[in-house]
Amino acid sequence: MKTNYFTINGQITEYVSINNTIYFQPDLNNINDYRFLYDGELELNIKKNFKFSISVNFRYDNEPHSGTSKQYIVLNNGISFKF
Repeated sequence: MKTNYFTINGQITEYVSINNTIYFQPDLNNINDYRFLYDGELELNIKKNFKFSISVNFRYDNEPHSGTSKQYIVLNNGISFKF
């Protein structure tokens, strides 16, 4: 498979940042076999050393391995403190 991707990262405000990457992975030997992936994160700076983050991972595989779903989503959130 070949990987193509597009990334958008940015600081929306002093306290909010985003990180996004979209991948498209076609099988060059089989045009009907491809994957689409999305990884995104939103970070909120609550205090100087205290952050809250939300991330989402979406996967779509047009021809998945037997017994697996074509698509799934994983949502995560977290709190980090640097000292």
